[in-house]
Amino acid sequence: MERKLEELKSLLHDLLGEVADLKERVIALERGLGASTVAEKASMLTGQETRANLEELYRDGYHICPVAYGRLRDAECLFCVNFLEKRT
Repeated sequence: MERKLEELKSLLHDLLGEVADLKERVIALERGLGASTVAEKASMLTGQETRANLEELYRDGYHICPVAYGRLRDAECLFCVNFLEKRT
């Protein structure tokens, strides 16, 4: 019984070491990629994907117009609707 417990402790120790190594690798990869700006990510999307994303944000209750982008909406916004119509 004690032997199995020691084996489990050793295995757990090894696994925790591997997890720590993986975390360091993930951090290094994220730094290597750099913090992409929203504009860079948006430029990689096609026009149709961008429109779909904006429509989803609007349906979820957020402004998509340049006037108040990202703020929560409590009612319909004519600027957002107009912005969506321009994007078609």
